[in-house]
Amino acid sequence: MLKTLVRCAVTALMLLPFAAFGEPIKLKLAYFSSDQTKIYIFVIKPFVDAINGDEQGGIIIETYPGGALGKDPGRQLQLLRTGVADIAYVALGPAADQFGDHAVIELPGLFRDMREATLVATRLVDSGILQRYDEFFIVGAFATEPETIHTRLPVASLDD
Repeated sequence: MLKTLVRCAVTALMLLPFAAFGEPIKLKLAYFSSDQTKIYIFVIKPFVDAINGDEQGGIIIETYPGGALGKDPGRQLQLLRTGVADIAYVALGPAADQFGDHAVIELPGLFRDMREATLVATRLVDSGILQRYDEFFIVGAFATEPETIHTRLPVASLDD
């Protein structure tokens, strides 16, 4: 996910000199979920607003939330590879087969909160030790809020 965002940002920076001579470069950002999610509100939107707010940057990012460019979370990388999107938010869980070491970040109980998990994920991606991230330019590596487990039987403890 992050490498994809980073790859897009690097591409945009490479094209920046051309933008100075004409219209701004427009990049399409794909997001498979709602624009009401925490990830969109606290991560994607501020990033896009910062890029779009730089009047001399020569880059405009157009967002396509709600799966407008592709609803399947596991196929966001394909949107990048085929040029449907220039930037995409890639959730590692659904793209598990495309990133060899992603499961390490998803182990339960390793992190106190989203902030700590995000910092660790960013450092791991930046270090280059995680497999299959080198194909993409990663803008950021973000953890999501903890998920819940739904069951038919009552669960009161980890033993259950």
